[in-house]
Amino acid sequence: MSRQSSATPPLDHIDSSAPDSPPSLRGSRCSNCAEVLFPATKDCPLCMATDSMRPHLLRGHGVLRDYTVAERGPTGFDVPYVQAWVKLDDGPVVFAPIAVPDPAVPDLTVGQAVTMSVGPVGTATSDLLGWRFRPDGEPV
Repeated sequence: MSRQSSATPPLDHIDSSAPDSPPSLRGSRCSNCAEVLFPATKDCPLCMATDSMRPHLLRGHGVLRDYTVAERGPTGFDVPYVQAWVKLDDGPVVFAPIAVPDPAVPDLTVGQAVTMSVGPVGTATSDLLGWRFRPDGEPV
């Protein structure tokens, strides 16, 4: 994660270069066995091919695999907040916060569809940007 700046993209792992398209995560795909990973790597851990991974954009959509409500957090984070494992439609599983109206009593279901967005992480007024997910149909 990085600090917001008008001169640089919000995160190295996020591609938001197409203004009319949703943001994507920058992962990699093996040119030998087609394994898809996030974050991007140089060598494939599945087939062990060296220097085989090529840039691959991961759509920021998937399903909720599991989640928990964090009652404590690092300095600068409003608590409670929801953390989750999301299985992306493109394959990899990522760990991310989930934006919900009431994190103390989240209305979430394992297997529920979620979509990635980019925004402040920690508090609503934070200048720290990161990716997070929200249930499909919830406002951004």
